[in-house]
Amino acid sequence: MRADSDYQLSDRAAETYEAKKVPAIFAPLAEQTLDAVALPEGARVLDIACGTGVVSRAVGARLTRPSPITGLDLNAGMLRIAAREGVPPPHEGRWAEAPVDAMPFKAGSFDLAFCQQGIQFFPETAGALAEMRRVLAPGGRLVLTVWAGVPPLFDAIAEALLPVLGAEAARTARAPFTFIADDGTALARLVAEAGFAAPRRAVLRPTRRLDATPEALVPEILASPNEPLLSAAGPAAIAALSEAVHDALQPFRAGEALVLPQEALLLEARCA
Repeated sequence: MRADSDYQLSDRAAETYEAKKVPAIFAPLAEQTLDAVALPEGARVLDIACGTGVVSRAVGARLTRPSPITGLDLNAGMLRIAAREGVPPPHEGRWAEAPVDAMPFKAGSFDLAFCQQGIQFFPETAGALAEMRRVLAPGGRLVLTVWAGVPPLFDAIAEALLPVLGAEAARTARAPFTFIADDGTALARLVAEAGFAAPRRAVLRPTRRLDATPEALVPEILASPNEPLLSAAGPAAIAALSEAVHDALQPFRAGEALVLPQEALLLEARCA
């Protein structure tokens, strides 16, 4: 089992994630994803590893006919926010707390499944993909996105954490971004082996924009599983970390903003 399968957020970190990270990067990524795939009206949609529900809300905003939209996640704190935020009318939002390799749904329950930045956290990739295939109807589609490299922001955070909290905290900061070690060929092969036909690959390039101040970086540093350790270290340690990260990111400064590139692989496949 990969250690990053235990990537969990505290309730406080989940609130920070929704308030800061969703508008900064995960909502733009969801919109780019939906721009790149067909979104049929009336589809039964599953949002796997839904977090605070950003993809569910983006899908609901684009569909006009009532559609059932179901979000599934293992993190109760994230799901509480997803349920609180809901999905736009006229759609019905449903939320399930369960692991991806044992989803509480009948076979063929969905027409379209999204998994935005989740697959890198699953303990066993092949088993997770097989379960995704099971819950999709014949002809159903799976859309995955996964970060395709460590972006400058999180490289800087990891380097700043290393002397303060050690190698494990630095590894945790980079963990969401290290799943893809090639151009996605290995993941596409696993998708095909799970019973999906002709996986299509594309590259998405959302940009994260932050105020160019150390204070603006604090939520990025805290909204992770490192948050309890950082909180225990105290405000002075957090301020010093944010200063170090701020200094490292000066090459990406544009006026009063930090313009930080990220790259994601999109993989879309249909049930064979």
